[in-house]
Amino acid sequence: KVWYVNLMCKVWYVNLMCKVWYVNLMCKDGMSIVWHVNLSVKFVWHVNLMCKVWYVNLMCKVWYVNLSVKF
Repeated sequence: KVWYVNLMCKVWYVNLMCKVWYVNLMCKDGMSIVWHVNLSVKFVWHVNLMCKVWYVNLMCKVWYVNLSVKF
């Protein structure tokens, strides 16, 4: 259950980031393409990082549960 709630929070967070990013983009539609590309790269990198952190967390939890079951 804790893990599931964690997952929901993270999914929601990524969703929120997407919306914030999208609204930002709409507001600054007049800005240059360079800025847009810059933002996209930073955003993709951030989501990537979040996914990796989440994945490592998940692996640690799975491993820990496995260990607990054995002992």
